[in-house]
Amino acid sequence: METDWISFAGIVQDETEIEAVNRVLRTTWHTAGRECQALEDELSAYVGARHCAVVNSGSSANLLALAALGLNRADKVLTSGCGFPATLNPALHLGLDVELVDYELPSHNIDVAQVEERLSSDSSIKAILLAHTLGNPVDMRRIMAAANRARVAVIEDCCEALGSELHGRHVGTFGKAATLSFYSSHQINGLGFGGAVFSDDEGLIKEVRSMRAWGKKVRSASYGGDHITKYESDVDGIMYDDQYTYTTRGWNMQFSDVAAAYTREQLKKLPEFNERRRENYERLRLKLSGLPLIEMAVLDGARPSYFGYPLTLTSGVRDDLAHALVADKIKSRPFFAGNITRQPAYANMKRRLPVADKLMEFSMFVGVWHGLNAEHIDRIAEAITKHLA
Repeated sequence: METDWISFAGIVQDETEIEAVNRVLRTTWHTAGRECQALEDELSAYVGARHCAVVNSGSSANLLALAALGLNRADKVLTSGCGFPATLNPALHLGLDVELVDYELPSHNIDVAQVEERLSSDSSIKAILLAHTLGNPVDMRRIMAAANRARVAVIEDCCEALGSELHGRHVGTFGKAATLSFYSSHQINGLGFGGAVFSDDEGLIKEVRSMRAWGKKVRSASYGGDHITKYESDVDGIMYDDQYTYTTRGWNMQFSDVAAAYTREQLKKLPEFNERRRENYERLRLKLSGLPLIEMAVLDGARPSYFGYPLTLTSGVRDDLAHALVADKIKSRPFFAGNITRQPAYANMKRRLPVADKLMEFSMFVGVWHGLNAEHIDRIAEAITKHLA
């Protein structure tokens, strides 16, 4: 972190991550291999899923999870018009139709009532891709009840929510599949990149494993470095090797063993990281009580791993608050893309989304990440209070 500045996110690491990287650098295989396999096993055990596939980013994870459903071009994907492009772009890249719903306040999450209404009225919706925004769990009991009635597959984007729990279960274990990101600002770091898909559906994960590696045939979880060439696959009458037999039209979205080794060490520290995030969030929440802000509502039975603290104004000018924080050397971010259909790349699908518009104009967030301590949180609270009180 820059001297005296308080960042909205960052990395905490020590010699264990550095030594893990060096351990792999001393080997003769640095791309996806045994470290990736070990990370998949450890992530599965942590979140409570049967299967996991690590990939090169959370955005790729969303794309691969959605592609693995095998939807038809006439099928619709329901997602939010608010938040980050990674939940909307996969459907667009796959040429699928999109049904957009708004966010809801005070949860700062997808509007579950709108999801229920759309699923009950539109039978062309075949999948839902939703995010647990800022680590705050969506009401998955209501989502899954509506999705099961409509026979719709649910993908949970947990990229900001690794370690968040709902009713004693990790988020991501409610739907058909879920995704993670190891981008530097998230709960654990994967050397700046990386992600994963996890699911209890072995067939879906096999599809993901194939598509992340150019579409190769997948018989097991083995990686290229350990593969022994055998001509055992029948390809149009010619016997061929599995590694050069293509069963899907895939991409190259593999993770590296160097980054996986680093991420494995981060995963060991995740419980400690998440406790610090919760402590920081609660300290800031108490200190900001009574200010003209919409406090983020958290469900009964939820235990978030907070990504950030939203500052959604009930009065005043958001930009003035942002400038005041910069003057006090505190970094913040806007509420992601806001109403994403107002962004230049999506102007042709513009929608009226009142809450997304409000978040775009009146909301931002500051950090509560695990590298901050009580002194940092108190500085943030003092700066906000000085401006808003």
